[in-house]
Amino acid sequence: MCCCVVSCAGLLLSCLVCLMRPRMESDSDCSDSDSEDELAAVLDRRRRAAASAKRRLKSGPQGKKRRPRSFFSWSDHLHRLSERGFKLRYRVDRETFVHLHERLKDAIETKNIAQAKRGRRVGGRVASEVRLAVTLRYLAGAMVDDLALIYHICKSETYKSIWATIDAINSHPDFKIEFPLDDADALRDLEGEFAKAHQRRYGSFSWRGQVGAIDGVDFAMKTPGKSVQNPNRWFFVQRKGHYCLLCIAICDSHRRFTHFDVSFASGSHDSLAWIGSKLGKRVHDGGLRHPYFLNGDNAFTCANHTIVPMNDTDFDFYQSSNRLVYLLMFLVALFAAYSTESMPGYAWGFIFTWRGMITTTPVLSFRRMAIECAFGILVRRWGVFWRPLEVRMDRRAPLISAAMRMHNYCIDRRISIDLRQVAGASEIQPRVWAPTPNFGKNGEPLDFLDTTNPPAPSVSVCSRRNDLKQGLAAAALKRPRESARSEALRARR
Repeated sequence: MCCCVVSCAGLLLSCLVCLMRPRMESDSDCSDSDSEDELAAVLDRRRRAAASAKRRLKSGPQGKKRRPRSFFSWSDHLHRLSERGFKLRYRVDRETFVHLHERLKDAIETKNIAQAKRGRRVGGRVASEVRLAVTLRYLAGAMVDDLALIYHICKSETYKSIWATIDAINSHPDFKIEFPLDDADALRDLEGEFAKAHQRRYGSFSWRGQVGAIDGVDFAMKTPGKSVQNPNRWFFVQRKGHYCLLCIAICDSHRRFTHFDVSFASGSHDSLAWIGSKLGKRVHDGGLRHPYFLNGDNAFTCANHTIVPMNDTDFDFYQSSNRLVYLLMFLVALFAAYSTESMPGYAWGFIFTWRGMITTTPVLSFRRMAIECAFGILVRRWGVFWRPLEVRMDRRAPLISAAMRMHNYCIDRRISIDLRQVAGASEIQPRVWAPTPNFGKNGEPLDFLDTTNPPAPSVSVCSRRNDLKQGLAAAALKRPRESARSEALRARR
């Protein structure tokens, strides 16, 4: 009886399981399908969110957006550069860069750091070292687009760094350029430096009184455009074939600039631009006391305060392209003096004048070469002058001013210029070559100087020049003989 009951119970249980199995299988199938739909919906939402974020990153209301840039590290940049590579990029050595940065740091560092961090997505503010590095490389000849890529900053920030640093250099008292017209001690020091340089070359102190060498230089530039009324009249120089910016400058015997002026139009004569400047007016009115004077070429007016070559002719065997013409004139005058009785006075007068010129003018020209060499060092060091200036017109004069102040600073620090030259080209930046400007044998930039200016009118009496002539004659100084190499080169021409 018990066995029958147990078997019946088992049979009923198995029947119930069989009846419930389809219901359970259907429930599990429904739950699996629901979970798959939910997972697909989640994945779809994620894909849409990722695509939306990608679209927002690439484009915006004003077009395509830039990708996030990596952070520029100045310390890592220094570790990767050799001493030669650093000097090629910045034209100064590491020690000089640190010394210069200490003087300009307060003026060029970012003031509002919080705003700078909000403006730049990566790296925050632009370091003051980077601002100075950008400016020095721009002066050395680098392009603004390349600087923006190298230092991971935008183009507008690159220009902002350049002009902030240039303004800091021009306003810093350590880089001040001012001719010491009212400082008797400073004038005495300038005169002593020129006298010592003359003594080292000629062995005597027969050249006394010079406190500066003066000349004009033309910096090529792009057309000023609408920022200047009638730019062709004021800034286009026909004899050079392009727009120029005229600069009248004075330097000492060490090629350091002691005065410069870029306020006159390029079409102005050098003598007019000099007399029209503030310093030129004071010197012309007798502000430069006796026995001091400036040494210039025949584009300036000869007076007791400004000595120029004799007879309004820049006769110099080292520079003049007409030296053969003057030599032929001397031979003709000599022949006329011996063979003709009709004009012996004129012939002998020309001979004695020519003899005085070959005695005095080479010394005068040698002492004047300081300013031309200073222009050559300035152009050779700063590659920004190797191409026409194309910055805003009101920024071109401050750019030249900052370059001249950095020129003086590098001379004081004795920073040399080491540029590789191959086939008429120079490496102004790493793997960036540019045509080398035309320099003379003394280092003067021939394309920047104006050798075709007509001579300025001289005064009838110049006692200071006569005193110099007598001093040179008393020292028995004559024009030095040309070397055999120079004679051979001239014979080949």
